[in-house]
Amino acid sequence: MKIDLLKISKDNIMSIPYNSSTDNEQKSKVSTRINDKNIKDMPLSDDDMRIEFRKKLTQIFFDKTKGVYANLDAKTLIREDTFRKWQSDKIKKRPQRHMLAKFAVGLGLDFETTNELFTLHSNALDLKNNRLDYIIACAIKDRDDIEQFCNDVEEYCGLQLL
Repeated sequence: MKIDLLKISKDNIMSIPYNSSTDNEQKSKVSTRINDKNIKDMPLSDDDMRIEFRKKLTQIFFDKTKGVYANLDAKTLIREDTFRKWQSDKIKKRPQRHMLAKFAVGLGLDFETTNELFTLHSNALDLKNNRLDYIIACAIKDRDDIEQFCNDVEEYCGLQLL
């Protein structure tokens, strides 16, 4: 789905529902035969999604911070020990969406990369039904720093991230 970031504005935040769960699963036709195309199009298992999520997270970390945890902390307000837990394959728990948002906004990721990261995490950003997701998109579009993003989340969602 192509999102037009030019149409996203902080003026519209209050029109987005605060709490909503979305089910972004695509419905597909059921076939009794499985061919190579079907196998290729199958979604990843939860374990595979966790692995791909950790790979993507680590790749972004090294690309944006040169592998320096102090840079990560300064840009995202995410501590080294917290990030190392996200990278660990021993811990099955994924970060909360608002923490992943701090990572994406703080490192200045573009919308496509952020959406891919959220898709690997749980589900894609839902700008029509989830206010936090809309605020994330606004912050990406406006190139907000981490403090501005955290202030917007607190103001519009009542969630303290600082």
